[in-house]
Amino acid sequence: MIVMDTRALKGMLVDSVSLCRQALGLPHGRTRAQVRALKASLDETALHPLRIALIASASGRSEAEITQFVDEFKRLDYKGSSRLDGWNSLGAMGVSDCTTLHTLVRAFNPCVCVETGTAAGISATVILRDLERRGEGHLYSIDVDSPRANRYGELIPSELRGRWTLRLQQDAPLLPGLLGELQTIDLFLHDSRHTTRHMRWEYEQAWPYLRSGGVLASHDVITTTAFDDFCRARSNEIASSGVVGNLGFIIKR
Repeated sequence: MIVMDTRALKGMLVDSVSLCRQALGLPHGRTRAQVRALKASLDETALHPLRIALIASASGRSEAEITQFVDEFKRLDYKGSSRLDGWNSLGAMGVSDCTTLHTLVRAFNPCVCVETGTAAGISATVILRDLERRGEGHLYSIDVDSPRANRYGELIPSELRGRWTLRLQQDAPLLPGLLGELQTIDLFLHDSRHTTRHMRWEYEQAWPYLRSGGVLASHDVITTTAFDDFCRARSNEIASSGVVGNLGFIIKR
């Protein structure tokens, strides 16, 4: 019991340091110069061609087809609701990262999808719209039980909710059990607690259940080095990977 308590205390300390460094503008494992360079790279003018090139290469589709997917997203309204007020301060996924997520989903056509961190349901809506378009698939979302729980997914249109299941986590993590139930998944999206330790834990949990050719995506990859570290550690199991703005993706070999 003492060993378990010591490990838990150490984990809490590591997470606290990671979050404090982020609040100070110095994400864990990165210098201030690296952080400035990463933030400067988030300009959509530069991201647009990068998004097309990376996803075309990863999916084997033509750049013209990927460009069509990007243009398609521009015609869809994900952020037009006033109900988004109050979520932006909590790190809701922005238009640029939603564009990348939409393009990935269109390029790879996942059916069994899992995400952590639902909040208003912006990323969930991106995924669910394509599942509904194809008439197949389901999205399983996990978020922590909190006073805001009754508002989770409030931006998801009613016509998409038949393909969506939300599970609320209280004490024990729900991700291992959900993955065990599903056995095989096509898409995993991390967008929950952005600490080095937790991000890496979620990646490691999802990876064995991700099918060959499946997509592991992660929001806020510039906040820690967890995504880069995972890519290096699993390099021989990765067919392709890339980072567009603040959204990273990995295609399993």
